[in-house]
Amino acid sequence: MKKLIFAIIVLFSFSTVQAQVVQFGLKGGYNSATLSGLDGNKALSGFHVGALAEIDIVFMSIQPELVYSTQGSAFDGGDDVKLDYLNVPIMAKLNLLKILYLEAGPQFGFLMSAKSGSDDIKDSVETTDISIGAGLGVELFDKFDIGLRYNFGTTDVFKEGDSVKNNVLQFGISYKF
Repeated sequence: MKKLIFAIIVLFSFSTVQAQVVQFGLKGGYNSATLSGLDGNKALSGFHVGALAEIDIVFMSIQPELVYSTQGSAFDGGDDVKLDYLNVPIMAKLNLLKILYLEAGPQFGFLMSAKSGSDDIKDSVETTDISIGAGLGVELFDKFDIGLRYNFGTTDVFKEGDSVKNNVLQFGISYKF
């Protein structure tokens, strides 16, 4: 519960910046996730859904988000590893043209659940995850965004064993009010 409160405070604390245009919105989309460093794994399909705040600063903006994300990896002939996170990405968005933007920034993840098949493996998974996100997108009609983002894991997923990191390709849409 403390992690959730912290994430909400981080997300909405950016809205207190004065003399800036702040928009709030909702986002969601498709995830294709893998765990690097494991043999025989393949992409696991999932989703992400959450909220965002976009703070405009001249030709760029800062976009903190609060996102529920399904991650992990699929395995041929084995149990899929499914990891659910509450992620807090903080993206810097560089507006290249009126509708095109590039984005990059850190993402802080808090583990919500971890399963291998039907087994609960939460005790063997680190409770936090840090990634670096990079992507691009198109803004349509000043309210809708369509974007593609890749999150490169920087911290180990498991408490013991080989170095295994989250890697997630996200395709999403967002709507700003």
